[in-house]
Amino acid sequence: MLRVAFRCLVAGFFVSSVAYAASDCTPAQESIGGLSFDARPVAVIEKLGEPKERVDLTHELYDTKFVYPDALVYFSEDKLQQFETNRSGLCTPSGICVGSSIADVRRILADSVVESESERESLSCFNMASGCGLVVLLRSNAVSSLRLQCQP
Repeated sequence: MLRVAFRCLVAGFFVSSVAYAASDCTPAQESIGGLSFDARPVAVIEKLGEPKERVDLTHELYDTKFVYPDALVYFSEDKLQQFETNRSGLCTPSGICVGSSIADVRRILADSVVESESERESLSCFNMASGCGLVVLLRSNAVSSLRLQCQP
């Protein structure tokens, strides 16, 4: 098993993790609800509708944030860099959805990284070539939300 250490700068905080990984994400794990990394704001609006709020994040890690009741989308240079949602019905092409069981996620991701995240557990995979990955947040033995995230 390959030992991978990485750091993320999320909303101004460093989060360090040491994880064990056997494989990278596949393309079927690098989009949620038809949205993938580098999606433009217009594509996000077509899929999710108009955001409840648009926040200018000038001088921060990301340039813009779209706020939805059940999702947050962050852009850098008008390209999607992070997307987290707990919207029912949004899934990865490989079939991981909000509400999926942990058993289903483990079967689909097979060689995922297992991490601890504040008060929740997560399963994730990371693509070393793109610097992006999928984080599946878990609560009560099911998927509570999905997150696509790129390293800055």
